[in-house]
Amino acid sequence: MKKPTAILRELNVTSNDNSEEENTMQVYTAAWRRRTIRKFKQRRIPYRVIKKMIRGATRSPSAANMQPWKFLVVDKK
Repeated sequence: MKKPTAILRELNVTSNDNSEEENTMQVYTAAWRRRTIRKFKQRRIPYRVIKKMIRGATRSPSAANMQPWKFLVVDKK
């Protein structure tokens, strides 16, 4: 399995804006390291973190810009 940096080099990903390249790498690395989790910690996630994650998710592309997202935050067991 190739490392994310090797794949980005193969794709000849370059940018004059370092922050854009860093952001691209962070997103790619997060997707590359994604795993299915079946056991969860009982730790409460701060509301500001949840809000930030939802805000980021709504910026994702959608077919015909329909934006069909629905989010449900459950804070009690």
